[in-house]
Amino acid sequence: MVGQRIPVAGVDECDDEDRARLLADLAWQVQDSDPAKVWTYLTCLSDGELQRLLMFALAALPVDRTLDEMWGWVKDLPISRLKEAV
Repeated sequence: MVGQRIPVAGVDECDDEDRARLLADLAWQVQDSDPAKVWTYLTCLSDGELQRLLMFALAALPVDRTLDEMWGWVKDLPISRLKEAV
């Protein structure tokens, strides 16, 4: 977890703000940097913290948009382009 944020451990309002910042950083890394680093980071978290992060991430999804509007960027990830070439 070199270079990553320290995982959030608490459950009060300050910790929720830290989770929001963490999720924004992880989203940036997945979309613009290295998804593998995020995968490694997430596998190091406790089950409870992983569930809390997922709940925050789900609450942030713009459910009034189409799937292509929400997930279209995934098609541009290097791994997606690699699968298209095969």
